Amino acid sequence: MKKSFYMVLFCSLFSFIPANVFGECLEGDCKEGFGIFVLREGYEYAGEFQEGMFHGYGILAHLNGGKYVGGWKNGQYNGQGTLILPSGGKYVGGWKDSLPHGQGSWFTVGGKKSHR
Repeated sequence: MKKSFYMVLFCSLFSFIPANVFGECLEGDCKEGFGIFVLREGYEYAGEFQEGMFHGYGILAHLNGGKYVGGWKNGQYNGQGTLILPSGGKYVGGWKDSLPHGQGSWFTVGGKKSHR
């Protein structure tokens, strides 16, 4: 239950981030292409953009050590990806609309695997 709470909290922090509103493009094409975008809340995204939104493959990292690496669609986690929590635990698997979807596994800080 605790890991589910943290995952929902972490996902909600990253969901629906309109790139052009909350930060600035540091490098590349952050509208239609590949770029590096820094958000004011301590997040940095490096990856593909479509219509100014995270779309395609990308990495969203936070200063606290949390990170999502994987597929994006219209600014949300979609496809295969890995969510690494600041605590070191992680979820590897499918995503749809920024929620776990399909096959996936949780890994504890020690690397112990648990299926969801």
